[in-house]
Amino acid sequence: MWRVDLLNTRRIERIVVYSRTDNLEWDSTNEFTKKLRGFSFIVSNTTDPWDGVVCYHNTNTTIETIPAVVDIPCSVVGRYVIYYNERLTGITYSNNHSQFAFADLCEVEVLGCPIPIYGHEDSSCTVPCLKMCKNYVLNGTGAFSGFSVYISNTVNRHDGSLCYRDGHLHYKPTLPDHVLIDCPYYGQYVIFYNERLPGDVLVRWRTMNIAGCPAQRIVKNVILEQDFV
Repeated sequence: MWRVDLLNTRRIERIVVYSRTDNLEWDSTNEFTKKLRGFSFIVSNTTDPWDGVVCYHNTNTTIETIPAVVDIPCSVVGRYVIYYNERLTGITYSNNHSQFAFADLCEVEVLGCPIPIYGHEDSSCTVPCLKMCKNYVLNGTGAFSGFSVYISNTVNRHDGSLCYRDGHLHYKPTLPDHVLIDCPYYGQYVIFYNERLPGDVLVRWRTMNIAGCPAQRIVKNVILEQDFV
């Protein structure tokens, strides 16, 4: 297992992994193809990979088809990027796998943007955040976000204040990668509410980041990250 600590939670978009090749021809005769097979990349907020999100698991390549450079779309928020591979006792692996698990990597690139902070979106970040997710929405197909955000002192949204209700019909060119919501209310619970009618196209939100003043329990804003399906 190998990991990198990004020192803070980050809005990751892509992970590019470069395998060790020793400058040899990258084909079935290169021993590193067998060592790379079966690997996973996981993003987690702890050093435990099982606490994280599996961005990629190599299951459908052979030593003839596995690339030396793997570009992984991975739209997720986290601090640790973990490379994991295994060769477990009691499991029979094909001859196209190495006998033991290795982390023979040349380079790993983690691309993304800092998580936006209220009033301080990083204008210098040029990564097209969540661009790859929009490719899963068909051209000409509209999708209602349709969500609402409430602040409440109970778990019942009707006891609280409505911060935001989205009723926009979004198309592929106009899908936002995140929504910044002004919500200057006191409360203990931030409630995300959504519903779907039969036939609606689903727009799913992946993460919610909340910024405010804990001592006074003021929610300054809510940031929602998109995950389009």
